[in-house]
Amino acid sequence: MRPIELEISAFGPYAGRAVVDFDRLGENGLYLITGDTGAGKTSLFDAITFALYGEASGENRDSSMLRSKYAQPDAPTEVKLTFDYKGKRYFVRRRPEYERAALRGEGRTATQKAEAELKYPDGRIISKTRDVNEAIRNILGVDRKQFSQIAMIAQGDFLKLLLADTKDRQAIFREIFHTTAFQAFQDKLKKDAAALHQDCETARKSIKQYLDGTACGPLSMWFPEWQKIKAGELLTQESLDVIRKLIDEDSARSEELEKSRQELEGQISDLDQQIGTAEDLAKASSALKDKKNLLKTAEDRLADLTEKYNIAQARLTDAEKFSVKISETTLQLSDYDERDNTIASRGKNQSELDAANKKEKSGQEKKDQLSAELKALKEELKTLEHAGEQKLKLQGEKTQLSDRKDALGSFLHLADEKEKLSHELEAAQADYLRKSAAAEEALNRYTRMNQAFLDEQAGVLAQRLEEGIPCPVCGSLSHPHPAALSSEAPAEVELNTAQKASEKSQKAMQDASAHSAGCRAKMEAKEEEVRQKAEELFGMLNGDPKEKARTESESIQAELNDLTNRILAEEKNIRRKEVLDSVIPKKEAEIKKLEDDLSSLREKIAECSAHISAADKLLASYAGKLEFRSRSEAEAQCRAWEKQQEEIRNAHQKAAEAQQNQNKTVSEINGSIAELEERLSGKDVPDVKALESERNSLLGKKNDLLAEEKKIHSRKESNRKALDAVQEQSRHLESLESQHSWTKALSDTANGNVSGKEKIMLETYVQMRYFDRIIERANLRLLVMTDGQYELMRRAEAENLRSQSGLELDVLDHYNGSVRSVKSLSGGESFLASLSLALGLADEVQCSAGGIQLDTMFVDEGFGSLDEDSLRQAIKALEGLADSNRLVGIISHVAELKTRIDKQIVVKKNRDLGSRVEIIT
Repeated sequence: MRPIELEISAFGPYAGRAVVDFDRLGENGLYLITGDTGAGKTSLFDAITFALYGEASGENRDSSMLRSKYAQPDAPTEVKLTFDYKGKRYFVRRRPEYERAALRGEGRTATQKAEAELKYPDGRIISKTRDVNEAIRNILGVDRKQFSQIAMIAQGDFLKLLLADTKDRQAIFREIFHTTAFQAFQDKLKKDAAALHQDCETARKSIKQYLDGTACGPLSMWFPEWQKIKAGELLTQESLDVIRKLIDEDSARSEELEKSRQELEGQISDLDQQIGTAEDLAKASSALKDKKNLLKTAEDRLADLTEKYNIAQARLTDAEKFSVKISETTLQLSDYDERDNTIASRGKNQSELDAANKKEKSGQEKKDQLSAELKALKEELKTLEHAGEQKLKLQGEKTQLSDRKDALGSFLHLADEKEKLSHELEAAQADYLRKSAAAEEALNRYTRMNQAFLDEQAGVLAQRLEEGIPCPVCGSLSHPHPAALSSEAPAEVELNTAQKASEKSQKAMQDASAHSAGCRAKMEAKEEEVRQKAEELFGMLNGDPKEKARTESESIQAELNDLTNRILAEEKNIRRKEVLDSVIPKKEAEIKKLEDDLSSLREKIAECSAHISAADKLLASYAGKLEFRSRSEAEAQCRAWEKQQEEIRNAHQKAAEAQQNQNKTVSEINGSIAELEERLSGKDVPDVKALESERNSLLGKKNDLLAEEKKIHSRKESNRKALDAVQEQSRHLESLESQHSWTKALSDTANGNVSGKEKIMLETYVQMRYFDRIIERANLRLLVMTDGQYELMRRAEAENLRSQSGLELDVLDHYNGSVRSVKSLSGGESFLASLSLALGLADEVQCSAGGIQLDTMFVDEGFGSLDEDSLRQAIKALEGLADSNRLVGIISHVAELKTRIDKQIVVKKNRDLGSRVEIIT
């Protein structure tokens, strides 16, 4: 990548637009970027990086901080870059996100969103920020961090790399060569080994927990051995043997208890049969007594039900009478409907009559009101018959007065301007008089000092005489009586200062004189303009024309106010007349419609009255004919009679059924009594309580056996589960211990923790290969820069076996054959070594990134620590780097570089206007 043209606006220290034409520097060779401190030399590289990747080159410069503090509010912060890559030309433009002045609302701000645009050689354009970022990475083949590492050699950063220990270099190389995966692999092995160790401990604790959960009876012959298990005195296999013996012992005791329990259960079963027979006989005797009592109650109930049946039989004749009434009432139902319809019709006509009377009264009142309003409006219209005739005349008078007032206002403005210019003239004349006096005083002072200086030239020359050196006046080598300087004689510096002060005062006086003359010319021109305007307005006028104009203007304003009020009143009358012309026909039409409506209402009233009279006659004929008030009431009474019929018949049926059911109940009770008497005939009832007491005694013995049997079973099952679990966990522990053994060995190797050997981690081993190639590339330049004295080399053996090693750096001094730490180098030597190392790293990163092509490189500062010979060698090495079609820019303040490097980019800083750029070729 080679930049062609860089254009920046309101970026960093650059307030306005700055253009850097890199094409003028050529396609290869060295060029210098120099200028004031803080002017923005490194900002040029920031701008290139921002244009490509949307970020600054350094980690501490956020893209939101790139807007220039010197920029005008409406100036956009923007970077445009045209660059060449592999013979093709691309154009990219970016804007960062920043706060700018809002387009509307004074003092308000708005957020300018980030923008990006990339133009391809074939004319294609993409504009989304994410798409542009991805496209740049695809074109150049590197991301922003790799680009900064390759294209920018910052002396401070790479001095850290030169002097770093193994741990620090690990972190640096991890970012550059992406060896994080190896570190992650080391960490995973360490975590896996620790996890397996923890799993082994967990398995051991689990075995101990299962063994602690075993149980043993206090009378067992294996009780002492079991106590050793609890105390942890036996090995796992020995503990398993004891548990098996405890299980066998409990199994034998369980068989004995089960045999005794079965014998007791047989005895209890015999007693249950005897108790059952005794309980059945006792229940039959009690049931016989209950049945005899129940028979008497049932017979009394039968007599009562027979009486109720006879009463229900007598009420059946009443039900037949209700049938006749229902038939008569049903025949009259249609008359009820006709009467109801007549009542409804009369009610409807009465409602319509009432409504029509109300509307007729309301309509008449409204008609009377509208007639009165119409009469008033017609009378008002007569008074406005001539409205509007004066409006045009009044408007003409107002226009004439307004024109006169505007002319007077223009004259007053001219008079005010004349007075303002008069004041400015007085101030300019006073300023001229002050500066004239100051100039005269400064000139007199310089004249006096110059005369004194000339008078004392002999003394001045005498001060420079030395014995043995010829006098510039007489040529004598001896100076026995040199002239002495007067104490009042000024020094040459003082004389020059006084001369400059006098010239400055003269210039100030001349400027003040010119300003005063200009003010006088403006005032006189304005004065003539005022005079001509006054003649136009007032003719020949005595007195102050300005006061005359102000008085007349106030009078005209009063007349204008009166005319305005009169015109407004005339316009109001015109509008009112227009309203009346529209309203009166509407009122007349509304009255006509009301009269038609009243006529219809009176016809409706007569019709409704006739219908009501006919309905009253028909209703009078139904008054003595119908028994009930309505059809629904008649139908309800019929339903009531039908219900009474049904109740009488249902009561008769229920009485008959109850009598029959009770007869059946009495017969059933007599049958049960006969059956029980036959069952108890000739039998004695056994003592149930004695049998139950014997049975309870046997049950107690059985429960004791069950409790002991359950306890033994629980203990046996607990021991059997513990036995199975311990066997399973033992096999699992054996597998875990085997896996932990080889995992820990692999972790120790990868993390450099093998006892008795150097501590070199897997990641460090990979980085060592990169480091060796970097050193090899760096030495090609360091030998040139140091005239063959120094060569970098990776330390082969660690200083101790306690710290991480493998990336330590030493230097070989070919002048004396010694090998020592790079930290022993002087400041200038350290710069050359760090520069060489940085260049070697840049070459290696570029190679590792897939052979990308970056034709431009920047080297930032560090040359000030070099002596003349070292500086020459460093320039020579960089020139060799630039010979291969690469353009190398050196960012530096060193004055000697300005004479050695012809092509320069000079950055100059202005305190108020920001920085600017100039190219020298």
